[in-house]
Amino acid sequence: MFDSLDKLDRLERRMARLLGPEAGPTSSPSDLRALSLMEFIPAASKRFQAPTHLAPLVEGIERSCTERTWFASATPPRHAKTETLLHAMAWMLLREPRLQIAYITHGITIAGTKSRKARAIAERVGVPTARDMRSRLNWRTGHDDGGVYATGVRGQLTGEGFHVMIIDDPVKGRAAAESAVERDAVWEWLRDDALTRLEPNGSVIVNMARWHPDDVSGRLIAEYGVPYINLPAIGKDGVPLWPDRFSFEALDEVRRHNEYGWNSLYMGEPRGKGQRVFGDTRIGPKPETFAVAIGADFAYSAKSHADYSTAVALARVGSGKTATFHVLEVLREQSPAPAFAAKLKKFSERHGAARIYWDASTTERGMGDLMHDLLEIPVKTRLAKGDPFQRAQPVAGAWNAGRITIPASAPWLNAFLDELASFTGVRDRNDDQVAAFASAFDALELATPIAPPQTTHVSRWGNRARGY
Repeated sequence: MFDSLDKLDRLERRMARLLGPEAGPTSSPSDLRALSLMEFIPAASKRFQAPTHLAPLVEGIERSCTERTWFASATPPRHAKTETLLHAMAWMLLREPRLQIAYITHGITIAGTKSRKARAIAERVGVPTARDMRSRLNWRTGHDDGGVYATGVRGQLTGEGFHVMIIDDPVKGRAAAESAVERDAVWEWLRDDALTRLEPNGSVIVNMARWHPDDVSGRLIAEYGVPYINLPAIGKDGVPLWPDRFSFEALDEVRRHNEYGWNSLYMGEPRGKGQRVFGDTRIGPKPETFAVAIGADFAYSAKSHADYSTAVALARVGSGKTATFHVLEVLREQSPAPAFAAKLKKFSERHGAARIYWDASTTERGMGDLMHDLLEIPVKTRLAKGDPFQRAQPVAGAWNAGRITIPASAPWLNAFLDELASFTGVRDRNDDQVAAFASAFDALELATPIAPPQTTHVSRWGNRARGY
C-alpha cells in the first residue's frame, strides 16, 4: 500500500511541475494568520472563491479551534466541502502549529491524497513542516507533535492523540451505506478506536454524504446529541445553496431522475428503505395528444402463479424537463399466461401501443419470448437493474413532483393507489403494479434524451477565481 502511495506522490509532483505552481498567497504568514477561515481560503488559493454558501460549516470549524465543538454536517456533492476542510487544516496549523489533527475518510489511499493537498496548502502559506516527518499520511510542523495524521476508516490510530478530528465521508458509497453490517463496523471503529484518541476537550467535525438515516452522523446525533448542520442544495425558499455554480434547473433535473438519492445526498434528509415511496396523488384529465408506452410485470417463471400479472398504459405530453404524464389504464389479472396474453393484446390495441416493456431478472427473461409469441406484438424484455426500490425511484420522483396525473375515477384506480401508498421496497406483499408503472415511465423518459445538467464554472487551470 505504501509503495503505491509513494508512486502516486511522485506522479503528483511531476504533474505539478508540468502544470505549473498553484497560485499562492500574496500576503505574509503573519497577515494570513489574522484572517478568518472564510477570508483565508481565497487568500491562500487564488483560484478559489470564499465558500460563503458554507458559512455555518465554516463557523463550526472556527469554533472547534477555541472550544470543544462536536457537530455533524451535510453538504451536497460538488459544493466545496472537502476543499474547505483541507484549507481549514492549513489555517488551523498556521494559527497554532502545535495542534494535532486527525483526518479520516473511507479509504487510506484517498486519505493520503487529501492529506497531501492539505500539506501543500500549509507549506504554501508558511506553515513549517519537519523534513523527517513529511509523508502523505503523517506530516508534522516540528512544534511538539503538531501536524496532520491521515488514515482510512478502520486504520491504525494507536499511540496518537488529537485536538481536532475531521471525519470526511467515512462511507464510500450507497452499497456500503445500505449494509447494516458495514454501518455497524464503521460505527464501532469510530466509537471504540477513533474517538478514544481525542485529547481532553477535543473537537470532532463530521461532514458526510447522508446515504442512510442510521449512518455515522445519524448515530452521533441520536446517541451523543451532537448538533446537525444541514445545508440542502435547495432551501425552503426555493433558492439553490450555490446558485453561481448550480442553477435551480440543473438541480431540479437531478431531483426528477433520482428522488431517493436527491433526499439523501442533496437535501441531507436520508430516507431508508421501508418508508413510503409514493406521496400524494394528483387528479387530471386524459390528454388529447400524447405518446404512450405500456409497462408490464408477468407473474410467471420464477414467480408464484398466484401473483398478479400487470400492465400499465402511461401517456406522455411534451418532452424533456416540461414533460407530464397521465396513467391511462391498468390491467391486473391472476390468470395463466395464454389468458392474460389475450387480454393484454386487446389492452395494447386499445391504447395504440406498438410494444410492451418488461424489466425482468435473468431467470425470467425467457418468459418475454413466450409472451411475444402469444401476443404477436413485440415485448421489449430488459434486464432489471437494481431491486424494486431502486427501479421505482425515477417514476416516484416524477409522481412526487406532481408531473403524473390519474383519472378522477376508474375501476382499477383503488387497487393501483393502494399499492403505491403501501410500497416501501422492502418485502412488500405486492409490487407488480409499481414494477409495470416504472417500466412504462422509463420507456417514455428514455424515448427523448435529456441533456445532462449544466454547471457554470471556469476551467480548473484558468487564471480567474472560480468555485470548487
